[in-house]
Amino acid sequence: MGTLKYLTIGLALALPYTAHAQEKNSAKPWPSKPVKLIVAHSPGGGSDVLARLLSQKLGESFKSTFVVENKPGAAGNIAAANVANATPDGYTFLVTTASVAVNPSLYKAPGYRLGENLVGVTQLASVPLALVANTNLGVGSISELLAKAKTLPAGLNSASNGSGTTSHLAAVMFAQATGEKVVNIPYKGSAPAVTALMAGETDIGFTSIISAKGALDSGRVRALAVTTKTRSPELPNTPTLDSFIPGFEIDQWYGVFASAEVNADILNKLSSAINRILNEKEVLRYLAQEGATAVGSSPADFNQFLAAEQQKYKKLVASTNLQVD
Repeated sequence: MGTLKYLTIGLALALPYTAHAQEKNSAKPWPSKPVKLIVAHSPGGGSDVLARLLSQKLGESFKSTFVVENKPGAAGNIAAANVANATPDGYTFLVTTASVAVNPSLYKAPGYRLGENLVGVTQLASVPLALVANTNLGVGSISELLAKAKTLPAGLNSASNGSGTTSHLAAVMFAQATGEKVVNIPYKGSAPAVTALMAGETDIGFTSIISAKGALDSGRVRALAVTTKTRSPELPNTPTLDSFIPGFEIDQWYGVFASAEVNADILNKLSSAINRILNEKEVLRYLAQEGATAVGSSPADFNQFLAAEQQKYKKLVASTNLQVD
């Protein structure tokens, strides 16, 4: 009888733990509610276009809802800080550009620490930047642009996606290499920057081919060069800046990021799903039409790449003494 008494007590004590364990094990698999993809730039830009494509495809893949939310401003710092400090439950991710690796060298307090409280999930794509000019400027080549620049006392006005973005740094590199004055005119993302360029508010701009495609098709801006070592299949007749300025190379890449505290299983699950999507024929065809090359990577590989990118931009910023705050 005594033995039965202690056994009963033991079972009673174990019940709360067992119930908790069963509740935990029966939790719904991720994702069980809408997932937010926070875009660091305005609607219509390259990262926004990719995020909306992903939201549709991921929704189909997981039979769940993926919602795109734009949080432009501060060269992407607002969105990056929002995701870095979000509840790390796997329901808030960031879609942004290479600026996320640039800003830690440019801003004293960007609001996040890449590689510490903000980590990479996967690299989405790589896109050459195109140096484009408003057609009213009356130039059709780099040589003509440099000749025109010498007649402008105030220098060339260059539209950028925001201070510290790759579009801004490309203009800084161009000015440094040519000795011409180039004034950065920052906008909240590539879409408003390209719109301003089309309207003639600025003379030139460095922008991704994804973002510039509509403007180029309209004939209101003209591509003078691309910033990668090889020509873009989308702009086969447009020369590389490297052919005018040896060693000039900078690209715009896009990636997905998360709070560093998000469960690694969720990050791997999302990365694998995105990589499968990036290999779909229709997605590859779409990216190629937009001048982008699909990448796809594991979280580990992407974070290794990010560490190298941070060092590259840290050296560039130091060499130009560039600071934005």
